[in-house]
Amino acid sequence: MENEPQNDADQTQTRMGPIVDRDKMTVASGCNSASEFSEAGVVAALQSDVGQKRDHNEDGYAYCVPGSKDILDRFGTIFAVADGMGGAVGGEIASQTALETLLDSYFLPDGDDDDQPNTPDRLRSAVERANNAITRKTKADPSYQGMGTTLSAVVIRGRWAHIAQVGDSRAYLIRRRRIYQLTEDHSLIAEQVRRGLLSEEEAEGHTYRNIITRALGIEQNVEVDLFALRLLKKDTLVLCSDGLHGVVNDSQILSISDSPQPSQCCKALIEKANSEGGPDNITVGILRIARLDSSVSNNEGIAENQRLIEISGGFLDNILNRWRK
Repeated sequence: MENEPQNDADQTQTRMGPIVDRDKMTVASGCNSASEFSEAGVVAALQSDVGQKRDHNEDGYAYCVPGSKDILDRFGTIFAVADGMGGAVGGEIASQTALETLLDSYFLPDGDDDDQPNTPDRLRSAVERANNAITRKTKADPSYQGMGTTLSAVVIRGRWAHIAQVGDSRAYLIRRRRIYQLTEDHSLIAEQVRRGLLSEEEAEGHTYRNIITRALGIEQNVEVDLFALRLLKKDTLVLCSDGLHGVVNDSQILSISDSPQPSQCCKALIEKANSEGGPDNITVGILRIARLDSSVSNNEGIAENQRLIEISGGFLDNILNRWRK
């Protein structure tokens, strides 16, 4: 089968390449791995584990902190978690392809001065390129048919976090000892809960809980959910695959994430998931906001169809119906 021709945007990516050195990019996929660092006002750790029931790891994580202050100010830092699917090596290939393409694409050079994408639009475009990269591999090799991956990604730039979501991995916010789920799951059961057809209690442990309704690599085009959150110092963002949130509830994630060291939080959360049977691969990232850079311009506005998250009185605003255009 012949490869489908790349679109103009993807050809531009191949021709130009990212403006960040790839040695500043970390992608861990298909293995047990752990990373930690403290840079650019963020103290972070990410860890992935095969769990107790699977014989290989199809999860992965990625991050990039630009070494240049100019690039950091323009692009921010990016973190992501992916949960591949497809059996054999397909899931691992899908998650790795998505994460590598996400980082490469997000850091592509801007166009002309009148055509510089803002952060959420750049993030959405990078996720769409990741989707295209997976579908091209599927068309090129029939053995990859059916492979795909979830993706939860966050860009921290200045005082804002911009989040992209496809699938049922999750992003959480921990603020002032409360936890908030920032993303919505793209899964059959989650949609039935949102429509009032199932209660939260009925959804827990449901037979079809793991059936997802949206993923990268399944269709030629993908719908990407985008969120924007104004950060506060000492906020903690949690990225995780369903291997964690499927067996460790939100209150437990909150309690375990209270450790001052993000690496210890990751380790303890994975240990908790494994103690609950570890039925799936487990990946988690803990991003603690130690400092906010007020010098970075954030006047680019909210992107079309991006959802603005607001928290007032300890409650998350109705972000799923609150659209800013």
